[in-house]
Amino acid sequence: MSKEKITCAYCGKEITSKDSWPHVNGDSNTGVTKIDYFCSENHKFTFLSL
Repeated sequence: MSKEKITCAYCGKEITSKDSWPHVNGDSNTGVTKIDYFCSENHKFTFLSL
């Protein structure tokens, strides 16, 4: 894992990929279409519940 900074899709906080909670959109037919990263499991749940 790199130490490249990524941004939480919910709050905009900068985090490293090591500290993130990723969510992968896509399926076996289309492959990965988008990856959202979150700074916490709570932010991931809240964002996906909107």
